[in-house]
Amino acid sequence: YTYRTGHFYLIVKNEKYPTNQYLDIALTNDEYDSNKNLIRRAEFYNTMEFMILGYYEKCRQRLIGTKLVNKYPENKSLGGNYIVYDISSGEPLTSIPENLVWTIKDITLIDSQNYKGLGYLLSSDSIPDCFTSYYLNSFENYDEFVKSQQEKKEWEQKMIRTYGKANGKLIIDGRVKIGFTKKMCEEAWGKPNEINKSTGSWGVYEQWVYGLGSYLCFENGKLTSIDN
Repeated sequence: YTYRTGHFYLIVKNEKYPTNQYLDIALTNDEYDSNKNLIRRAEFYNTMEFMILGYYEKCRQRLIGTKLVNKYPENKSLGGNYIVYDISSGEPLTSIPENLVWTIKDITLIDSQNYKGLGYLLSSDSIPDCFTSYYLNSFENYDEFVKSQQEKKEWEQKMIRTYGKANGKLIIDGRVKIGFTKKMCEEAWGKPNEINKSTGSWGVYEQWVYGLGSYLCFENGKLTSIDN
């Protein structure tokens, strides 16, 4: 995957500083797949020291009512930071049900022991009255989640229908076995990072190289050995 970050600056000046000054007010972090297709965009807003009221109101109008799906049941981002806090105590939640659906109720200033700054007020059917700071990229958009779940279900049905129940279940679980075709292995493991190919009187030999020292070896299109 490839990540690209873009910054947005506001040019300001006043009597004491008549030359142009630049405030870093927001950034976007775009994630692209190997084919350079945009997968998702994470947006961050710098509101700790300055608040631009017009920009703030536009954010409120755009985000209020947005539904998000929880990605981290342990309530910690990949960087180890807590994501969702209880609004009354300011303490981070210890755990969150997987795929819990949150709704952004409002955006406001939070003044708690653990966090001071702009926060997104969250509510769900089972956990009301919480907030998150700027970690909206730690959630999945609800509409995208529903779409991906439907696509996953359709893919799983296709695997069972195409390769039979036993082999289809292996592929769905991300497993391969001797005798699989290259297409079946690609469905289970995805595209390899590298392919080493040789041809001789015995036929065509291919070695598919994956990360962390995993290999699949094919002879004439059939899987003959697995090194995982």
